[in-house]
Amino acid sequence: MSPIRAFRFFILVGVLGSVLSLADAVPQVSTAGYGPDDDYVLVKNCPLRMCAEPADWRPGEQLLHQLFTQQGWSQDPAVVSRIDHYRLTWGKWAADHLYYIDESTPAARRTALNTVLHDLRGRSIHIVRVPAVR
Repeated sequence: MSPIRAFRFFILVGVLGSVLSLADAVPQVSTAGYGPDDDYVLVKNCPLRMCAEPADWRPGEQLLHQLFTQQGWSQDPAVVSRIDHYRLTWGKWAADHLYYIDESTPAARRTALNTVLHDLRGRSIHIVRVPAVR
């Protein structure tokens, strides 16, 4: 086997291993630096060339909802003062801070992500990868 073919095989095995290990996993992301006034782009993580299945937004949304609840994001003065003087709901916060990318091809996902990043330039942005529905 040539070195190039061996390298391609190694990459393919690594990608397939990642797909299998991510299939049912809740996202294991570091939330250090996440904050109530930041924006979050949920991107379907589908390493296959084409991925027709829709994204499973639940793991990413659950992670952010947990942070929203446990870290008191609903009462953060920087966010509440702009939106609701009494208490910010999860729905209101999510409508202002969550963006979704569910394109079927890597090229389409890159294009959509670049558009969102361009629109949000100058803001604190976090990319949260979510699996496709199985």
